[in-house]
Amino acid sequence: IAVGGNVTGVNVGDEVIAVIPGFWPGSHAEYVLTKSDAVARKPSNVNYLEATSLPYVACLPFGLLSTALKYFDRSCRSFRDGRWFSYAYFMPNSQCLNQISEFIDNEKIKIPHIEKVYKFNEFPTAYDRCALLHTKGKLIIDIAEEPLPSKIDPPPPSSTVSPYHPGTKSVPVIDLKPPPLHAEPAPVVA
Repeated sequence: IAVGGNVTGVNVGDEVIAVIPGFWPGSHAEYVLTKSDAVARKPSNVNYLEATSLPYVACLPFGLLSTALKYFDRSCRSFRDGRWFSYAYFMPNSQCLNQISEFIDNEKIKIPHIEKVYKFNEFPTAYDRCALLHTKGKLIIDIAEEPLPSKIDPPPPSSTVSPYHPGTKSVPVIDLKPPPLHAEPAPVVA
């Protein structure tokens, strides 16, 4: 890491993890320029492969509510319509990432189990494995070594209503969520 002026919390040479929104970074070759509040030190007991999944596991609502909610002060429980709901206000930034790193170092939050890393061209295989519920850990798609396509063709026009997004005319969209165990047949749209 290289550090500019007025940056606190990280030093030159630190190993870091980051949650960088797509509209923040500026990049040149393999370097990324971003705000310091999107970066935190990498936990000492994880490798880079494990670290790539940490911020997103901890920042996703289900991951946060099911594993780390009890450690955050700004959490709340609500009773509505006969059910208890838990929620938290959480914006990923360096303070939260440092707190997550500390929880991992102190073994309060488990390191995600990464089952397999697939190359980008193996995405259909990874998707099929996930759809068939044959996963016991996280599947990672590695796009770092993949060349960028020289030309991206636009999707073909569609004159039918998409079964994936009713009310829209579009090509089908891949949903990475595995299907339910007892899926009902999809309704036919005429």
